[in-house]
Amino acid sequence: MKENELFHDEHVSFHIGRVDDRTFSSKYRHYFTEAELLEKILKYTEMGIFPKNTRLAFLHSLLYLSERLGISMNQFHQGRNKMHYCWSTTPQDNTIYIDHNLEVYRCTYTVEKKEHSLGTLSENTQVSILEQWHKHGLLNLPECQNFRIGTYCNGGCRLSHMEDHNRNCQDEKDNFDYFLNKIFIPNVLKKLSALSLS
Repeated sequence: MKENELFHDEHVSFHIGRVDDRTFSSKYRHYFTEAELLEKILKYTEMGIFPKNTRLAFLHSLLYLSERLGISMNQFHQGRNKMHYCWSTTPQDNTIYIDHNLEVYRCTYTVEKKEHSLGTLSENTQVSILEQWHKHGLLNLPECQNFRIGTYCNGGCRLSHMEDHNRNCQDEKDNFDYFLNKIFIPNVLKKLSALSLS
């Protein structure tokens, strides 16, 4: 990519996602969290080796605070409502995925996992089942309304929430705390320091 100068081509855009385990189906515990991956990318950016035509595509709970700091790096979140963790739960977008057997899925992670199928494609395609996805969010989850970071994670990933609600909440809280301590607070202190010097 470097040899072909793709890192500076205005017609090329890279989107960085994150490998994770939404259904907690593996025993692997060493995935980068949102905050850990963002921290790595910020370090590369400071070193001047991060391509300018790259967009992030993995910030969920941390998006709005990152934007306030100006470090969201063109995060791609088209079609996502503010009160929803990701686009798959937002009523703003009714995109579905269809496999070769005409099984319908809502989330990219669920395709070909029959237990997450919304049913078979038909003329009255699963509007009621899509509504179940739309209801996953802060306003419809009482446990989130009193949770310290409820307004940021908005219930987290629906799949993770269905699989293990407590683990989903703990993972979101740990990710958020890491972000506050390692990224948000240091950046705020740096900005305050710059203001006091000027």
